[in-house]
Amino acid sequence: SGLTNVDCGAGDDTVNVGESSRTLDQIRAVLNIAGASPASGADTLNLLDDGDASNNVGRLTSTELTGLGMSGKVVYDGFEFVNVFLGSGNDAFVVESSHGKSTRVHAGAGDDHVEVWSISGPTTVIGGLGDDVFTVGNPQADSRTLTRIAALLTVIGDEPDTAAGTSHDTLNVIGAADTQSASAILTQATLTGLGMPTVDAIQTVFVDDPVPDAAARAFHLQFGGVKTVALTVNSRSEEHTSELQSRGLISYAV
Repeated sequence: SGLTNVDCGAGDDTVNVGESSRTLDQIRAVLNIAGASPASGADTLNLLDDGDASNNVGRLTSTELTGLGMSGKVVYDGFEFVNVFLGSGNDAFVVESSHGKSTRVHAGAGDDHVEVWSISGPTTVIGGLGDDVFTVGNPQADSRTLTRIAALLTVIGDEPDTAAGTSHDTLNVIGAADTQSASAILTQATLTGLGMPTVDAIQTVFVDDPVPDAAARAFHLQFGGVKTVALTVNSRSEEHTSELQSRGLISYAV
């Protein structure tokens, strides 16, 4: 009910907001949450409203989350992973901007409308049960351009484990206000061009063993709050792939 500050120290920290009730309705003032520097660990912020059955309106920027039944707001900084879980109502949610690291929005059940106006880091939007509408680009008449999609944006209609044919989802991509000549390439899975900066659809992670002749070094991979068991630098690639698949981080390997 009053201003609250949360500071994460060194290490891989996870902050869950709304965990007890799985709603954010109890955030009635400003909640400031600060992660640590990347050198101090990989920090994850989970904003949990997936227990809320109301029809909510919310907005996410690169620094704060507002709406979703809150009379206050969540202000964040310094996180490597920011995950937003919407409820089962017919929600309207806008990603006005995103921070420079990973952002994931889980729309959940309901007939949701999710708009993505601008992103600066890899961003994933995932639907769920219901007829969802996803709009990429600001639909306001004076700023309908895709040039602010400055990182890899992944949009998934249904949750990966949702039975096929139970939802009818729509993806709208709006770039009508872009007066510059722009070409586009549309495939069955990707859209590039239209003024959007070029980014790699396949992200590569390099893991360097600082002491190659010493005993095997261990590392973890984490995405969206999901963390692998300890993997060794010199272990077989099949072992890495098997672990990533078991955690649901990849569906297949190329």
